[in-house]
This record gives sequence, structure tokens and C-alpha cells, in this order.
Amino acid sequence: SDLATKRLGLGPMRSDLASPALQQWLPKTMRRFADQTGAGGFSFDYTYFEQGSPGGRPWRSQYAQWSGWRAILAALQQPKACAGRQCVVDNRQANHAWGPWMWAEGGTYAEPLQSDEQPGSWMFYEADLKTDRLSANRQRETAWSYRVQSFAPAEVVPGFALHQTDRDVSPAQKNVTAGPGCPRGGGTGRCAELSRRRDFDLLGYRYSLLSAVGTGGANLVLNMLPARDEGEFAAFPAEDVAFFRQWLEWADRSRDLVASTRVLPSTSRPAAGSLDGVSLLRQDGSCTGAIFAFSPTATPLNL
Repeated sequence: SDLATKRLGLGPMRSDLASPALQQWLPKTMRRFADQTGAGGFSFDYTYFEQGSPGGRPWRSQYAQWSGWRAILAALQQPKACAGRQCVVDNRQANHAWGPWMWAEGGTYAEPLQSDEQPGSWMFYEADLKTDRLSANRQRETAWSYRVQSFAPAEVVPGFALHQTDRDVSPAQKNVTAGPGCPRGGGTGRCAELSRRRDFDLLGYRYSLLSAVGTGGANLVLNMLPARDEGEFAAFPAEDVAFFRQWLEWADRSRDLVASTRVLPSTSRPAAGSLDGVSLLRQDGSCTGAIFAFSPTATPLNL
């Protein structure tokens, strides 16, 4: 109750990530949940380490909380923690600021876009009519930052393909939410029915998928599937299904190449009007492998 909260002087009731008891109880409980349900992993969003609380009682140091959360996540990385298999641990908001020591032991991969994945939450650097292309440019910029600035190994760099449906709709769509088709929308644009409209970017997805495979092939996340609308699902071209399978299977078969991903030395950070790319070369001296080069602009660029 509000009275109890005020009496305790804690502000909102929260868990203390620096608590050894919580560090044992939480992953143990989650592993039991996975055993009972067959869950393959867990996802975490909005994890913050606060130095003080609104009620005036200081929390433990931010380092103690960071270390505690790392211990909790690392406990989920045991080989058979999720129903006999290693858990997939998906970390999101604020994870990019935790540093490579957290990424190496505290999850499957780092935060895909270094922000909320909503298209309205990050700024594009090159105008484009296709949301998948804008998202792909942001994903490569993030992968570059992890790889070059934080020295993150390929095993924890995320590949984030396709896009999240934009929650901030257009004026025309907002009018739809005020009508009978969206009784709970109230004209605000936030409508579950509207978000399930046919939103797969059929003309932009290949660029996005190849961006993810090339720069983050160890952790491929497909953020949009043509499965919410039955008509869109039924009409999805067989050749595009084959394209997806071809590159996902290539990434699985080419784990040795994926692990050797390096930024092409002749290219810069992904940016407007600039070519960027990576090399994936075998380390056996054969100089065989693959090169992925990307241009975010419509202007021809030379490698």
C-alpha cells in the first residue's frame, strides 16, 4: 500500500540486485520454470542500476548491482540450464552500456540497436523509403560500435533483421483507430488490431537480412515475420522463403567464418554516403571466405 511504502521509505518496492540471496533465488527459480515448461530462454528489458531511491534509502553501489546482475545472468548460461539445453538470454534496454564483460558472461548477445527497437526511438542517418533498410543501417552501425569500440567478439555481436512495427502511426492510420475497427484505440494510434496489419517489408528485407548475416551472423534475430495476418502469410512468395532459409542455413554452416568477422580496413563506420563492410576469412591460411559490402545511399560507391 502507499502507507506501507511511505513508512518503509523505499519508494517503489524493488529487488536488490546486489543481494546474494536474490542472486541465488532468481536464476534457480527461472531454471525450474524452464524445466517445467520447456522454455528455451529468457528476455530482459529495462534493467537499471540506481545509486539512490526516491524514498531516500540508498541502494548498494552501482558496481555491486552490476556485478550481481552479471552473476544472475551467468547462472543461466550453464550448459543445460533450460530444459537440458543452454538458455538463450536476450538482453535489451540499457544492456549496451553494461560493457563487454557483461556481454561475455551475462547473455547470448548484446542489445541489438543500442536503444529501444521502435523505429521512433532511434535516428536514421540516411533517408530511405524502406523501414527494413533504415533498421539495417542502424544494426550495422551498432555492430561496428561493439566490434571496433568495445572489442566485442563475434560470438556476442547481435544480428537484428527486419523491423518492429512502428507504434507512432500516420494521421491516416490514427483516423482508423478512432473508428469501430479499433474500439480501444480512442484515436490515439495505439491499436492492437492496426499493429497486425500487413507490415512485412517485402522490398527491403533482403538488404536487412544480409546486413544481419554479414555483421552479426552468430546471433540472428528475426524481428518481423509475415504471420500476424493470415492473408499475408498465405501469399508470402515461396522464393522469399527460400531466400531466408538459404542465408540462415549458410550462417549455421559457416560458423568458422562468422567467428572471424572483421571490419574492412578500407571502410568507415556506417554513415550517410559511405560504404561499409566486413570480411569473413578462414584462419587456415587459405584466404578463402566472404566479403559483405553495404551502401546506405542510392549513389554508386566504389569499394
